[in-house]
Amino acid sequence: MRLLPFVIFEPHRNLAAEAVAEYLKYRHCDVSDEFAGVHEIIGVLANDYTVNKGAVLARLIPFGGRRINAVARAARRLLKPVDIRDFARVQSNSIESSSVEFCLDWLVELDQDSGQRAINDLSCAIQPMAIHDQLGAVEDVTENNYVGLGPTQVLQFKPFESYFAETDPILGYLSSREGFEEAIENIVEVWKSHREDAQYFRAFCGV
Repeated sequence: MRLLPFVIFEPHRNLAAEAVAEYLKYRHCDVSDEFAGVHEIIGVLANDYTVNKGAVLARLIPFGGRRINAVARAARRLLKPVDIRDFARVQSNSIESSSVEFCLDWLVELDQDSGQRAINDLSCAIQPMAIHDQLGAVEDVTENNYVGLGPTQVLQFKPFESYFAETDPILGYLSSREGFEEAIENIVEVWKSHREDAQYFRAFCGV
């Protein structure tokens, strides 16, 4: 519980994000209320005093795949443009399927009236995952069954190339929409480049 003040009041977005991660890992839960910690973090997002709402949401997403994404979608409306930019700037050194899918789903909801800045920021949240990835694989927790979000959670991995192929239809759809073309083309360019390196990284890391 001593981490919550850092989640709410910490001005440095990476420290606030790390406080969210540690809180969710070690927050006690049971089968009857396994997402208690998630609901508490959503409550933090609704708190007017929370300094780094974008960072808080960004660090929540990778933890539980589609189950948490479904809860977190409602919290997106609580973010202002500056919060969306902070969300995009909390970077991971791996590619997490839950984060990619959350961002793509968010982009599908947007239109030009939402602002070009939001479109660009969300696309910039996806690009660096491939830039920083050194596994050549995508972390996937969507099919795991576990109670809570602690360190016993087991990750599954998909080859980057196959995951890229899975996301290609939605990237194609987004690139056909007015105002999205350049942002999505930048994602595709970076991901195509990484596709060439992914096999080497997997062989080197033994994934």
